[in-house]
Amino acid sequence: MSENQLRQMNASYVPEQDRLLLKINTTGQTEFRFWITRRYLALLWQVLSQIAGGFGKAGFALDSATRAEVANLAHEELKKGMDIRTQYQNGGHFPLGEDPVLLVKITTHKPDASGNRKLSLLPDQGRGIDLNLDENLTHSLMRVLQEPAAVADWSIDLGLLPEVVLQSVVPPATLH
Repeated sequence: MSENQLRQMNASYVPEQDRLLLKINTTGQTEFRFWITRRYLALLWQVLSQIAGGFGKAGFALDSATRAEVANLAHEELKKGMDIRTQYQNGGHFPLGEDPVLLVKITTHKPDASGNRKLSLLPDQGRGIDLNLDENLTHSLMRVLQEPAAVADWSIDLGLLPEVVLQSVVPPATLH
């Protein structure tokens, strides 16, 4: 097992910052901490929805409404198997520092041979993190973000995979 394999994700709303705090921990106890603003969450959700709509049977659907419906069914099915009871364990090594990094850029890459997508979450300057998203991890990340976003009450529709968002399965290379 690689030390860089994702182990846990956790997100919470921090009212004093009016931001979400996303923490990602690896099997090697390395932790990455990121601030997510309302604006960034709206962009990230759109990208994640598009990626989720490209997996499995949803990726083969000819029209966006069918693609959205199939992706929503997959999301609900995958949620049943997610471990949401295990308490998040903080890491001991912080390669980007202990203070959260403010995310402002999103970069996606074309699917690999397995259909997985690399998603880069990046600050304005410096290093961010690359996530290799399979269908399970995509839906897990979406679920992790939904609850704290609801607490934030930002009036962002994080409903599952709206058909309007899924009209284009391949998002632009970089969003700012």
